[in-house]
Amino acid sequence: MTIKPVTRGIPAERSFHQRYGSHIVILLLVLAPIVAWGLVKAQQSSNNNIRQWLPSDLPESLRYEQFRSHFGSDEFAIVSWEGCMLDDPRLTDFTARILKITARDMAEADPSLYQQLTHRIDRLITGIEVDTAPADMKLFAEAMSGPSALKELLAAPFAPPLTQAQASARLQGILIGKDHRTTCAILRLTRAGNENRVMALRAIEHVAAQVGVAPNALRTGGDPVVNAVIDIESKSAIDQLTVFAALASLVVALICLRSVRMTLIVLVVSGYSAAVSYALVYFTGGEMNLMLVVMPVLVFVLTMSGAIHMANYYRDEAVVHGQRGAMDRAIRAGWMPCFLSATTTSLGLVSLTVSHVQPVRQFGLYGAAGVMLSLLFIFLLLPTLLIRYAPRVAETAPDETAARPDAGSAVASRLAGWILRRRYLILIACLLPFVVAIVGVPMVRTSVKIGRFFPADHHLIRDVTWLESHIGSLVPIEVVLTFDHTNTLTLAQRLRLVRDIQQSLAALPRVGGTLSAATYGPPDAPPPDANITAPSVDPFQQAREVAGEIIYRTIFKRYRYHSDTQDKDDAPGVERWRITARFASTTPHTFDEVLRQVETHVTAALAARDAEETRGITPSFTGAVALFYAAQHELFTGLFKSYLLAFALITVTLAILLRGVGAGLVAMLPNVFPAVLVLGFMGMFELEVDIGAMLTASVAMGIAVDGTLHMLTWIRRSILDGDHKDEAIAHAYRRCAAALAQSAFITAASLLVFFFAEFQPVRQFGTLMGLMLLAALVGDLLLLPALLATRAGKLFTRRLASPPKAQG
Repeated sequence: MTIKPVTRGIPAERSFHQRYGSHIVILLLVLAPIVAWGLVKAQQSSNNNIRQWLPSDLPESLRYEQFRSHFGSDEFAIVSWEGCMLDDPRLTDFTARILKITARDMAEADPSLYQQLTHRIDRLITGIEVDTAPADMKLFAEAMSGPSALKELLAAPFAPPLTQAQASARLQGILIGKDHRTTCAILRLTRAGNENRVMALRAIEHVAAQVGVAPNALRTGGDPVVNAVIDIESKSAIDQLTVFAALASLVVALICLRSVRMTLIVLVVSGYSAAVSYALVYFTGGEMNLMLVVMPVLVFVLTMSGAIHMANYYRDEAVVHGQRGAMDRAIRAGWMPCFLSATTTSLGLVSLTVSHVQPVRQFGLYGAAGVMLSLLFIFLLLPTLLIRYAPRVAETAPDETAARPDAGSAVASRLAGWILRRRYLILIACLLPFVVAIVGVPMVRTSVKIGRFFPADHHLIRDVTWLESHIGSLVPIEVVLTFDHTNTLTLAQRLRLVRDIQQSLAALPRVGGTLSAATYGPPDAPPPDANITAPSVDPFQQAREVAGEIIYRTIFKRYRYHSDTQDKDDAPGVERWRITARFASTTPHTFDEVLRQVETHVTAALAARDAEETRGITPSFTGAVALFYAAQHELFTGLFKSYLLAFALITVTLAILLRGVGAGLVAMLPNVFPAVLVLGFMGMFELEVDIGAMLTASVAMGIAVDGTLHMLTWIRRSILDGDHKDEAIAHAYRRCAAALAQSAFITAASLLVFFFAEFQPVRQFGTLMGLMLLAALVGDLLLLPALLATRAGKLFTRRLASPPKAQG
């Protein structure tokens, strides 16, 4: 038996990818388990706490942190169920059990195969046993229910004591419903619970089931619950639809590329690049959030776009000049536009860092890093796989090698000719809606209201609606009255002032329940006045009054509604009194409207009182509402700042490349076209823009530059070879149009799948990005060549004109 040699001969000069292709593939295969581990660990980390959205040096953040240092967190989980009444024994059992549950209990209660596998991998890589986690790592620090709060108020050392009706009225809208019977439990999480809010929510569901509450009857709400649901739904949206997005891109890629092997190669390269970008979050110490979950999708799309361009360059070179050396020639032809495209896209992503909203900043940083890393896979892995596994053009159709370019570019040639003949008509058709859309850009409205993140029939919206209709409003506004050393009011007088402002806030139409130190004070009369120094006073009576004041202060501090802790900048004698006013999360009014109403009302209430009484009193306003308002403001300003920065950075880059500011501005028009068109019409139709859409404008500009650079690169090369401007445009069309259309259709198809996501930020990001990619295709294949075909094109061509090359 004759054994055939592996090769017929060793080429005189082998390319880099032929020499080191095996090493590249083996290295990536070795790294694959590490990348997969980083991806899994990144998925396990998530932080969607609104406090983490804003930097710590913003006034709203500083105010909130000062509030937390004096009164603790205002974030509570609220738990109730259908039929949860004051005499329901399950509620007492629930609060007792929930305080005992630990992280280990939940791990043992839900030993899924996925968790067991990740724990084993953790132990294998880190050497740390999961079982060594402390058993006393509790998830909940405090649990207060309607019955327990009533019992404490009725047992308080008041003279006269509170009646059942008085105590119930004070808790109405907070722990007790308007029917005076429906009630709930309010849970404060430990640090461990706050770090894993999904586990805390699972613990609530687990304990509720243990005490006999049916899952469909359980009702949960509050910031920790909302954050946990955002974690769950954002991951679910990606996990469920990523498979369909991959299938959509696979089908469209097969149609466009007409090759199973070529399609699989492009998908493998894009998938590996996206996985690395995902794992990068974990390996750099970051945490996932509701925006970072779509970052790998974006890197997948951008890598696929670059890979398709490079694959087309390779196929064209193989068809025209033969298979041997085709990859090297393709890299020489395409490395510059691919590199510049990735760079400009990264500039668009980096521009997002001007936003103070942390998820947006992190998306920009990790997205830019992922896009630049994708070049490694486009220039190393893709060529290796194409050389080894791509269809052999010369072997499949050797007699058609010369004819295929003309046949394959026939449609592009006809389209280019049609555009050149009707350049002004096309300009009008493109620029007219563009100008109209510009009018709608200032009308864009932003929103970070949590209710918009989910569909109306989502279980969280259902639960919150039930809690607010049966118990009371859930979203807190925290009013802090600071009394400095110049204020001479006694404890009793201060408590009376706090009570009056609390009652006036409760009367506002948008405010539900209220809480303050007065809620836990005596029924009508204020506490004893300790500032009695007249010598005629009975010393025993004075001692009893001082003791009473200490008791009251202790009670107020215990419930975290009074603080005499001094900040480093405080003068001696400063006290702070807290008033909580809750409003409905389902209100149609915006956060800033409610916050301004409360600010105006409290300021006016203090101004209406005697000047001597209010001397040295400074009100401040904080809580979740203030942070939401700050986030909404930052989202709106960041949208335009990042877009303007991206525009400036990319314009400067193009001006340098094209050797002229005018040429750079002309080239930028097709790149601003997609975002202005889509966001402008959203503003005109009063469609709100959320944090998902915030990312699309700058990113779309960077992506649109991709096609612009490929077109301009080939126009430049053609003109340098002596072609006329119109001939250069037609030549660029033949070289780029197919790849631009393929990448746009494939990536848009994979992104538009997310239109069916229930989680609104993911849905809006995917939908708008898909639409902008299609609009960018119109800008690159219609608007740009029509614009260059007019006199404006001379700004680009006049520096490139050269005499035709000599023949022979």
